[in-house]
Amino acid sequence: MGEDTEESGQIRFYQELNPRQKIIIDLLDELPDSETDELLKTLEEKKQKYNAIYEELARKKKQKAS
Repeated sequence: MGEDTEESGQIRFYQELNPRQKIIIDLLDELPDSETDELLKTLEEKKQKYNAIYEELARKKKQKAS
């Protein structure tokens, strides 16, 4: 019974994803685990890079406004 509830929860979660999110999940499911891990690492690094750029721009904008 608990397994059915978990599975139906996963199905509901998947159905709530937008089309792009579903495509990403489907693609990741088809890749070898090592490739998926490498891709996730790359995406995390890009996210950190963009966050750092955003923070730098926000600081410069704040300094310019002062």
